[in-house]
Amino acid sequence: MGKVGAPMEWDKFLNNKSDFKNEKEYQQFIEDNIVFFCENVLKLGKYISHKSNSGISGHPFGKSKERPDLIIEGKKGSIMVEIKYPKNDFCELRNAIGQALNYICQAELNPKYTYDRICIVSPCYDERIFNIIKKFNLPIELYFLTKNYHSKIKII
Repeated sequence: MGKVGAPMEWDKFLNNKSDFKNEKEYQQFIEDNIVFFCENVLKLGKYISHKSNSGISGHPFGKSKERPDLIIEGKKGSIMVEIKYPKNDFCELRNAIGQALNYICQAELNPKYTYDRICIVSPCYDERIFNIIKKFNLPIELYFLTKNYHSKIKII
């Protein structure tokens, strides 16, 4: 990350996608470490279960079926997770906000799907995404996650 004593280059640190080849591999890493992710990153308490790409709308087939990447249940509640490993950081992260809001609406129409929280997880950070969520007080949490680091992006 540079010379010892040099200031950290946050843009490079917060947008380092070199850990994974694609979003599928990124999601697999999260699922391979699901207990740690549930208990230590999301703070859901003891891990109970999770579902991958589970449709939440009444549409049975195809693109009309809303599918959060993960729905995770822990002792302290459940969370819908939208995973983004973007090729175009801003555009894909911005679109993830719309996906998350849609999941909230669809889940409210289908009482079979309950959740307490919703989040976007990515190895990339773009302050514009943070500002959109903050400005409109959206009920979406942001998490930064790589193989070596994890952090909830606090919106205050």
